[in-house]
Order: sequence, then structure tokens, then C-alpha cells
Amino acid sequence: MAAAKQRLDTVASGGVFAPGLFFLAPRGLGKTALLEEIGSLAAERGFVVAAATAGNGQELVDVIASAIRRELSKGPQELRQRVVDVLARLSVTVSVPGVQLGVSAPPVSQYDGLLTFAAALQELSTAVREAGYAGVAIIVDEIQQATNESLRQLLPALQELGGRTFNSPVAFFAAGVVSTPRTLAAVYGFAERFEYRMLERLDDVSAAIAFHANPESEVEWLPGSLDAAIAVAAGHPFIIQSVGHYAWEESGATQALKPGIVRADIEVASELAARDLQRIFSARWEDRTDAEREVLGQVARYPDGVSRSVLALAIALPRDAVDRAVRELYDDGWLDVRGLEHVVYAYEGIRAVVTGRLGSHGGATQVTGQFPSAGDSS
Repeated sequence: MAAAKQRLDTVASGGVFAPGLFFLAPRGLGKTALLEEIGSLAAERGFVVAAATAGNGQELVDVIASAIRRELSKGPQELRQRVVDVLARLSVTVSVPGVQLGVSAPPVSQYDGLLTFAAALQELSTAVREAGYAGVAIIVDEIQQATNESLRQLLPALQELGGRTFNSPVAFFAAGVVSTPRTLAAVYGFAERFEYRMLERLDDVSAAIAFHANPESEVEWLPGSLDAAIAVAAGHPFIIQSVGHYAWEESGATQALKPGIVRADIEVASELAARDLQRIFSARWEDRTDAEREVLGQVARYPDGVSRSVLALAIALPRDAVDRAVRELYDDGWLDVRGLEHVVYAYEGIRAVVTGRLGSHGGATQVTGQFPSAGDSS
């Protein structure tokens, strides 16, 4: 978050482009929440914030352009009139109808040529800056799902804006799964030069802060309850949010039934959070390939995890096929990889999902799994 604040401050204070920042993590480690927080921070600092999510059958550059137009449609008439022509050219550049600004644009045929995406952003952000805004903040979630065509327009634009000698008040933030750099580099070789930040699980101090930062956290955490909640969550932002919510509900805070959250509330919250997690991964099971299911089944045999080499021998697949399956499962939040080689379930509750689906098939044993006991805070 500190790096994002620094980039926003750089643009706000100097009106210059801030190099793109890409956050990487498996699903469930808080990428979307982080981007939302950055968006709120950018809005507070006076940016026009264009938030987009890649995928869903739409071209990412189209979604970005529409988001910019939508935000500017809320701005002053003078600014809308000033940028209507460049927005028309931006729309043509990315083939997006956009949102009406309430002002008329010259016919596109009057233009001799199309602006590149970078040039359009530079001209647009400069106009926004001169109208009193800090600049334009573009925030993209699930960027690995963008089409190659969109990436071929967007990624060179980021490179070009960073190399311009004149001011381009644009800040760019994106999030994707761990394999995102490989995906981007396959489309645009210079993508390896972008800055990538891995999001990790929260340490105990950060987890405690997160539990207290929950909007429902005004209720008091009674002795032992917070330590138990931290042990259950194991640093996972999703579990922190879920356990915090259910513990608050179980405490009867809305009816003032108890003075605060007690350890017994964490026990109940842990079970409910585990059910939520198992429901999520049960729904994702059908998307897994046969090789990925075999890997998940084999991991169930090893309570403390297993090496990729052992997996390859047990499944009788080439090592590269096992590595590919592990990578996909890691990106999608099923597995955690420690020290590049050791594979474990990302959440212990996944074991119950896998064994429930496979039983003894594929070598998976009938082992039940759940979060650590709230009574075990060691």
C-alpha cells in the first residue's frame, strides 16, 4: 500500500506518470480489496478514478475507456466540452461507444488519424489536470484475463507514457494471479520491466490490526478471543474477514447479549467460515482438469505437504505436466507452494472438499479437514 501511496503522491504533486504497479497473489489473498482501497485513496487525493475488471467477454481497453468517460460525465461542463474530441478519438482507438457526455463531438471523419492509446491518455490526463484534478488513476483487476489484443494496446501504452519527456499525470495499478508476469510477457516482451509486488499472508500483528479494522469490530475482543481468531485465520485475508464477521454475529453484539467476543464465538465462527470456504471450492471443482484433480488427490495423502517430485512419481505424469497443474492450482487458490518445491493445501478446509469428491480415487485417502481449532493459538 505504501508503494501505491507514493505513486499517487508523485502524480498529484508533479503531474508526471507513475510507473505501473502490478500486485500478484493467488485468489483469496485480498487483491481486489487492495485495489478498492487504492481507488478510494486516489479519489480522496482528487484523481479521476477509472476502475475496470478484465474478462467477462469484454475488451479491457473498452472497459477502461468507458470507465473514464463515465467518471468525466460527472465533471464540470467546461471540462467535458474540452475533452470531448479526445474522448471521441479515444473511443475510436479502442472501438468503444462509451457514455454520453452531454456535449456534441465533431464527426470522426474529420480526424486525419487515430491517437494511440498512450497519446489519448496523455492528452486526456493533461486536460483533467489543468481542470483541477490530480490526474487519472487507472485500476485493473484480474488483468491476466485480458485478451491479447487489449494487452497489445495497453502494455505498450504504459511503456510509452513512462518514457515521455513531457508530463503525463496518469497512475496505473493492476492485480492478477501469480503467473501474470508470464502471461503479459508472452504478449509484450517489455512487460518483464514492469514492477510486480507479491502479496503474502498477513503476520500476526497485521492480522490483529485487520480484525480490529473490520467495520463490525466496535465490539470488544475479550481475553484469548483475538489470539484464537488469529490462529484460525493463519494470515489469510478471506478467513480474517469471514471469521471476524461470524464472530461479531455470534457475540450477539447487535442485541448487546454479551460484553464482547469470547473464545467460544471463534469456535462457531471458524466452523461457519470453513463451510463458506468449502462451498466456494466445491463450486470451482468442475473447472479443474483431470491432472489437477489427481494432484489435489495426492496432496490429501500427506498432512504436511509433498514435493513436486513425489507428486510426479505418484501420478505417473511428466514433471512439466505436474508443474503446470500445480501452477494453475496455486493461481486459483487451491495450493500453496513453499520453497518452490513443497506443495500443501492453501486452506486446510480444502482437504475435506477433495476427499469428499474423490474419496479413495486417485490415491486420496478419507481424511477430514478443517481450520485449526480456536483453542490452539500456539
